[in-house]
Amino acid sequence: GQTVKNFLGQDVQLRAYKNNVKDFYQTGHTYINSVAVSGGDDKNDFRLGLTAHNQTGVIPNNEYDKYNVSFNGGRKFNDKLEARISFSYAHTTSQGRPAQGSNDVNVLVNQINAIPRTTDINWLKNNWYAQDGTTVTQASVDEAGKTGNLYWTVNKNKNTGTVDRMFGSAVISYKPVKGLTITNNLGTDFFEEQRRQIYAWGTVGLPDGQFNTNNITYRQINNDLMISYDAKFNEDWGLKVMLGHNINQNMTKYLEVSAKDLLVADVYTYANAESVVSTNDMVKSRLIGLYGEVDLSYKDIVYLSVTGRNDWSSTMPKSHRSYFYPSVSAGFVFSELIPKNDVLSFGKFRVSYAN
Repeated sequence: GQTVKNFLGQDVQLRAYKNNVKDFYQTGHTYINSVAVSGGDDKNDFRLGLTAHNQTGVIPNNEYDKYNVSFNGGRKFNDKLEARISFSYAHTTSQGRPAQGSNDVNVLVNQINAIPRTTDINWLKNNWYAQDGTTVTQASVDEAGKTGNLYWTVNKNKNTGTVDRMFGSAVISYKPVKGLTITNNLGTDFFEEQRRQIYAWGTVGLPDGQFNTNNITYRQINNDLMISYDAKFNEDWGLKVMLGHNINQNMTKYLEVSAKDLLVADVYTYANAESVVSTNDMVKSRLIGLYGEVDLSYKDIVYLSVTGRNDWSSTMPKSHRSYFYPSVSAGFVFSELIPKNDVLSFGKFRVSYAN
């Protein structure tokens, strides 16, 4: 009940506000709606799906929306040739995600959870914007002790982001003769992300304002061509042979632009900043490989497997871009040669070597 000065220098009655933290939060909602259509016959099949994921968070102005379309379809042209294609595309937008780490724009750590019990949060909610366009601070009067108003943060200093991503594959399989299969699998994973972090003009610590943008592009392409042969000889011998060729390429581009000291409030263009600093980076790598495997078995008792792969990598020095790594393993199921008994139901010796 005593009279004290608040963070604005005003004489007020000292009291505790029971729900001053609770009243900041709100009930979050998540809505997921989806619809799918599928069909097929003895030679064709398909499935098309659409999904909408819409969410509001537990802090004000926190939203997340994701829309996804996916498709999977296959066709059997004849007894020897069949193909399948599948892909998924997603568009995601978000705004108002809390910043991470111990910085002033982290509304959860440095603002709401540190607010004194004697502060009326509903007063802050209705008085976060001063007449001169700056934020109404919620700490001590002296400049060194000021911290940003949490409602200024959630209304003005928003983190926003957009992501477009698509991944999928196309597989074709051909069986010219019995036991022989030729398969090619081409796949890709691509996404582009745009992020923006705003510090509005008048923000505590950055009174002239600033905004940062980050653009990230990622693309991976992978292709595997495989030829396999599976055969049985006179009911005793089994043979499996596989040869393959792989190409994998990754590319990542990163662009960061920081625009500082805004000339006009609430205009977030590079021309409205006194200083613009950019960082540009790109990474690209490619891997080409040849691989094979031979599996031999006799009466399901003796097994022998030999594998080998040779890769050529763009990330290695020119003199060492090619490297080969083999393996060999053998197995002997000796329990098949002894009479059935209640002591040993299965026994096997196995030895292997790999490099």
